[in-house]
Amino acid sequence: MTASIQSSGVSVIIPTYNRAGYLENTVKCLLDQSVNDFEIIIVDQSDEPNGKIKDMQNAHPGRIKYHFVDFRGLPVARNFGASIARYPLLTYIDDDIKCGRDFLKEHVEAIGKSDAVAGAVHDLAGKLKNRGKTGRFDSWLATPHAGFDVEGSFWVDIAPGGNCTIKKSILDELGGFDEQLNVGAALHEETDFFLRLRRRGYRVLYNSRAALDHYGAPSGGCRTPDVGKYVWSLAHNRSLLIRRHVKWFQKPFAMGRLMLLILSYARSARSPAIISRGLAGMILGYNTGARNVHNSFSKRTGS
Repeated sequence: MTASIQSSGVSVIIPTYNRAGYLENTVKCLLDQSVNDFEIIIVDQSDEPNGKIKDMQNAHPGRIKYHFVDFRGLPVARNFGASIARYPLLTYIDDDIKCGRDFLKEHVEAIGKSDAVAGAVHDLAGKLKNRGKTGRFDSWLATPHAGFDVEGSFWVDIAPGGNCTIKKSILDELGGFDEQLNVGAALHEETDFFLRLRRRGYRVLYNSRAALDHYGAPSGGCRTPDVGKYVWSLAHNRSLLIRRHVKWFQKPFAMGRLMLLILSYARSARSPAIISRGLAGMILGYNTGARNVHNSFSKRTGS
């Protein structure tokens, strides 16, 4: 199933789960791009196939590739999309966005100066606020800073998983996204990837002109309504980051910050049981951080 890689072009990869209407609008804006060499790979993990997307695929053969899969999880979907991509650039976006005609053009131009690109994300739901330090990773607290809604072009540590471009050769070299982070809402899976990328000496360029609007759909996607499960997955994935990407003398501070988060969730939910679940997640995640990256499709990518 390995794709024959072309010399230029972009494979746009869209993991999706139960967001049919949003997904259709996302694909429509991508079909209107000013560049020609691109494909749209849809990895649909929904409860039922999307008939309208299938119709769009039939109307645009070769441009749209729709895959209704039997697995669940964001990093798994990212790796699957990469394993079948036929272009050397991989652009990952969310399934509930809209973008302008030059969206892919801006990504391609920016990656000509770097190894990966972080695009701007304008939150239409009004839930995210820029608190500065755009694209930085605070290793003392093991906290990634988003804020990808500022103007400009500058180097960053990480990129938003819902608007980024990566050279496929680098993704293959790094072993893809780590599917061991595929728990709960898969928090920090893109943070781990870009920190591994930076550790290899590669650079990530933020380009505010490679912008999209994010609707922030209230359902579907990676949302986890169970607070206990959410805290367990947060503790697990944050501890994995601490094990891999935080210096030994910073780890006590980072672990302390994580413990405060767990206590805060337990107090808010009035559930002491959340504390024990969080501690269990911390221990397992920290141990998991010592393992190699797991990618179910690495044999297909040749990594």
